[in-house]
Amino acid sequence: MDGDQDLDLLVAGIGAGVRLFLNDGTGRFSEQRDSGLPQASGAMTLALADIDSDGDLDLYIANYQTQTIRSTGYLLLNSNGRRSVRPQDRDRIELTSDGRVLELGEPDALCLNDGNGRFTTVSLIEGRFRDSEGRPLRQPLREWGLTALFRDLDQDGDSDLYVCNDFQSPDRIWMNQGDGAFRELGREAIGHTSTFSMSIAVGDINRDGLDDWFVADMLARSEPRRLMKLASTAPYEPVTPHSNTRPQYDRNSLYLNLGDGRWIDIAPMAGVDATDWTWSAGFLDVDLDGNEDLLCTTGHGFDIQDLDAEARIVAKGPWSRDQVPFKVLMYPPLRQRLLAFRNTGQLLFEHSGDSWGFQEEGIAHGMAFGDLDNDGDLDVVVTRLNQATLLFRNEA
Repeated sequence: MDGDQDLDLLVAGIGAGVRLFLNDGTGRFSEQRDSGLPQASGAMTLALADIDSDGDLDLYIANYQTQTIRSTGYLLLNSNGRRSVRPQDRDRIELTSDGRVLELGEPDALCLNDGNGRFTTVSLIEGRFRDSEGRPLRQPLREWGLTALFRDLDQDGDSDLYVCNDFQSPDRIWMNQGDGAFRELGREAIGHTSTFSMSIAVGDINRDGLDDWFVADMLARSEPRRLMKLASTAPYEPVTPHSNTRPQYDRNSLYLNLGDGRWIDIAPMAGVDATDWTWSAGFLDVDLDGNEDLLCTTGHGFDIQDLDAEARIVAKGPWSRDQVPFKVLMYPPLRQRLLAFRNTGQLLFEHSGDSWGFQEEGIAHGMAFGDLDNDGDLDVVVTRLNQATLLFRNEA
C-alpha cells in the first residue's frame, strides 16, 4: 500500500470501516492512523486494483450496513391512516408503492491511493460512475454490498469491477473506461443476475482463454429444503434507482463468456445452480486434469428462511423493539456440508465432495488457496463460525 515492496494488511469490519496496517519489512505491522480510509462504515469486502494506471493499488469498499432493522426494529409515522418514514430514517428506509418496507444499505466507497499509504475517498456521483446509458449517477447507490472483485472482464487491459449485492439491490457490473471512470454494463450483455449474490469466482471453465464467472446465491440443493424456505426461484424485478431493470433469480449464476462482449448464464445446465447458503466460492484444478473445478463453503448461524420457525415467530404476535434482537434465536442453526464440483470439461460439473474428502459439515465462511506443502497443487484453508479452521491437503 505504501510502495516499499512488502505486503501490508487491510482489515474490514462491520461498524469499524477499514484499517490499514503497514509492514516494516520484518513482518511487524503498525496501524496507519492517518490513512484517510473510512473507519465507521459497515465494510464487508475489499477489492484492490490500480484503476487509474498510476502505479499504486486503489481500494473499493463494498459496504453492507452497520445496524439493520432486523435487529433494531423500526418506527413509522401514521397520519390519518397513511404511513410514512420518519425524517431521520429516510436515508435507510423506503415505503414501496405496494406498501412494503424496504431497508437500504450503505453506499460503497472508492479510495484512491496516493502511493504512500494514504487514500482519498472520491465521489461516486460526480461522473466517475455512470449508468449503462452514460449518465452520471444522481445519488449514491444505497445497496447491500457483500463481495466486490476487480478483474479485466472485457480483456481491454484495465480493471473492471463486479459488485455482488444482497436482497433487492441489483448486482453492479462496472466497466473501466480506461481512465479510472466506470460505466455500468448494459442488460444486452448479461440478461439477469442472482438475487442474494454472496460471492464471486472467476475462471476459464472451457479453456477458451476467456474469463467466465460464477456468482453464488443460497438456493437449497434438495427439493424438500426448497419447499421449507421463504425464497423462490421466480424472477425478481429490482425497484431501486439507477437499475437497468435486469431481473434477479434466487439461484446461482455461471456466466459463460461468449467472447463478443456478452455472457450467458449456464448454471442450471452445468449443474451448479444450487449450492445452499454459499459464502465463498473458488475455481481451482483439484485433480490436475487441466479443468478448473469449483469449491464452495456453506452454512449460516441461523436458518432465517425456515418457514416453520417463521410461523412460530408470527404466532407470538407483535414484538416490542427491545425484543426484536431475540427473534433470531428462534431460528435453528443452518449447518451444511462443504461442496466440491468436478469440471468434466464439457460445461458440466459433477458433485465430488464425498470422493475428494471435501464434505465436512458446519458453518463455513472464508476460503483461501495456496500450495502449502510445495508439492505443485493447491491446498485449501476454510474458516468456520465458532469451530476450528479446516486445512485440506490436496492429493491431486
